[in-house]
Amino acid sequence: MQDKYAHRLHAGDSRRVWHHNVVRIFDHIVLGHGRAGLALEAELSRRGQDVVVVDAGDATASSRVAAGLITPITGQRFTRLAEYAELFEHARTFYDRLGTRLQLRPALRLLRDEDERERFEERRSKYADVLAPPDTANALAARHGITNRHGAFLMTKAARLDIRGLQGDRRTEIAERFVAADVDPAEVVATGEHVTIPSLDLVARRLTFCDGARGRTNPWLNDRRFTPAKGEILTVRVRGPEIGFTLHADGLWLTPTSQPDEYLLGATFEPGCCDTLTTETARTRMTAALRSWVRCEPLVLDHVASLRPIFHARHPEYGTLANAPRVGFVNGLGARGSLLAPRVIVDYCNLLEASDSKERRELSRAPNTRCTTRVHDLLTREISAGDLVIDATLGNGHDTVALARLVGDDGFVHAFDIDEQAIAVSTRRLRDERLSNVRCVRASHADMALHVQAAWRGKVRAVVFNLGYLPGSAKERTTDPDSTIPAIRAALDLLAPRGILTVVAYVGHAGGLREATLVEEFLNAQESARWLIRDEAMGTRPRLLAVRKNDR
Repeated sequence: MQDKYAHRLHAGDSRRVWHHNVVRIFDHIVLGHGRAGLALEAELSRRGQDVVVVDAGDATASSRVAAGLITPITGQRFTRLAEYAELFEHARTFYDRLGTRLQLRPALRLLRDEDERERFEERRSKYADVLAPPDTANALAARHGITNRHGAFLMTKAARLDIRGLQGDRRTEIAERFVAADVDPAEVVATGEHVTIPSLDLVARRLTFCDGARGRTNPWLNDRRFTPAKGEILTVRVRGPEIGFTLHADGLWLTPTSQPDEYLLGATFEPGCCDTLTTETARTRMTAALRSWVRCEPLVLDHVASLRPIFHARHPEYGTLANAPRVGFVNGLGARGSLLAPRVIVDYCNLLEASDSKERRELSRAPNTRCTTRVHDLLTREISAGDLVIDATLGNGHDTVALARLVGDDGFVHAFDIDEQAIAVSTRRLRDERLSNVRCVRASHADMALHVQAAWRGKVRAVVFNLGYLPGSAKERTTDPDSTIPAIRAALDLLAPRGILTVVAYVGHAGGLREATLVEEFLNAQESARWLIRDEAMGTRPRLLAVRKNDR
């Protein structure tokens, strides 16, 4: 049973073929695994989402020429973000949570000429909280033999993120949920319920494009206007005193890697240039600049070029599409990407959660929709072919038939009822519908764990309860909280991470309101699950309660 219903991808196959042709519906497809996609996958996973990442390993990706530098004062105008301190701490916490600590290292900037020195000195007092004393900067330059004709300043609250190292770590972490594939955005299909990449057999509730400069040819984003800018970067070996800080000069930077005497040197900036060819011109410019700083001959180990997307407002952009709200985008992180990505991604995820919450409220408050219709709509979205599900209250078998159709021939349904009539009626209905993927068990749902295979524990996608009396039978014979509460406890234990449990509670009979109230209180006290739908009590109207089991 366990092997038959395994939901695993074949690792190493970029098309990610499912066992028994079962298609798993993810919560989110992240298209692109640069700085934005990496942060988005990590944050969505932290929030309990089932995420799959698709990345082409694109040569144009801006992360190829990003050193991951976080620098408080940047540009010819010596600009500093007003919220830099807050963003810095937020980024440090975010990356620490991923097990990748920011490499805290000071940043020394050489001033280009007397005019630049004077302009900086006019601003120095405003930046005192991120600057070392002036003598410290000059002494550091002298100690490392760095040419310093017009002065320098040393930024203390600076850092570097090893982007490529973090990418590798995350890809190992998500393992088979990483797909190496080049997807044409025009292939993506969005409906009111799902987003699909047909060539990869991937289906999710949402998809976000984190495709960087490739977004300029993305038909989904043709109203997002930006200018690609080419950048080139060198990996060099420099013999001499170890430089344990980042050096900024002449519009370029030099920062150490984890290897002895090895540094990243870059990056050039060519707005409007759309090719990713390395050039001798850029190489000559960078190596000449380095020789003028440290007076030594660098050995070039690697030379790469890529494209950065630069939006006209020079700010990151994110959101969902008005004509396809299940499709979103995050782009334009720019030179401050390692600093800004955590905050931008958290804000974007909050936006998505607010949208999801609105959907749930609309579902739970639909005044003219029957509870059974609403719960079937929810189950249709959540259950996929091949899933394992439980009908905890068989009744006349209507829910059981619906569940059996949703899981298909490769899935299975366990259904429980203590009433002999319910078993007989439902068995007949299932036979008439030619559904053989169901086992009807005459037993209390409180004992479901005794009748379900041990291999099912932690793998059940959904458990469905209908509380009240069996239609057509004596109304005195009803479900009872003394068995219902233990049954729900057992169901939560059997559920897979992110599995759902639904309860339709009929309250128009004696004891019905009490049972519904006790069930709601029990579910509300569970730390292992969170609410999806929580109807308010309204007279004798049936109530729908639904929870999702936490990811961990």
